[in-house]
Amino acid sequence: MAFGASWLPLSRTQLQGVRKLADEYSNRGVVVYFISTESEDSKSKNFASDEQLRAFSQKYGLKVTVLRDPDGVISKKMGVDQLPTIVILDKQGNIAGTPISEFGSERETLRVS
Repeated sequence: MAFGASWLPLSRTQLQGVRKLADEYSNRGVVVYFISTESEDSKSKNFASDEQLRAFSQKYGLKVTVLRDPDGVISKKMGVDQLPTIVILDKQGNIAGTPISEFGSERETLRVS
């Protein structure tokens, strides 16, 4: 699960990693989701419509399911305290390891065993 927002520049870097992860491991049963933390309330300055999220996904070639967590309920439950962050779950839905919130360095490589 990749937590982010379309307005956050680092999410574009995150998306490259998420896209690569989804492409590389999809034939092994790995499912990747992008979780948008943007508001569903059009009066919020953090608002993104479903159409805006679809356009964002298309623009960056993100071929995974995009979900919403506008109130932060899921991100808090998963231990996400900053964006962007990736959380890996095992087959039983338990968090596997520590959430990854640093991207772009060579030492941060996502691997699924």
